[in-house]
Amino acid sequence: MYYGPELFKAAGSSADQAFLSQVVLGATLIVATLIASSLVDKLGRRKLLARRGVATSRCLAAVGVLYRTHASPLLVLVFVVLFLIGFGSSTGVVTWVIISEISRPGFAARPWA
Repeated sequence: MYYGPELFKAAGSSADQAFLSQVVLGATLIVATLIASSLVDKLGRRKLLARRGVATSRCLAAVGVLYRTHASPLLVLVFVVLFLIGFGSSTGVVTWVIISEISRPGFAARPWA
């Protein structure tokens, strides 16, 4: 999230808190992606995309409401973390798995190298 610190400053965080929030978000996304990449075959692609898609939509709606009502920056961080857990464990992983599976092996090597 390139504009992450600016978003958290707009939510009422100090500059130090905004950058610390960005570190928390990066670590969360890495952990969620690693866990989901190991579980994508066990849990199923459709379930991950559908359930996590609904969860990410709800989290973004909550972040919008929290910005509108000028709620606590910590609460905004919690919902952004929940969004990233949902994104990192669904769209962030499953999209790349599906792309690699739908193309022919000989065809995919040249354009994606």
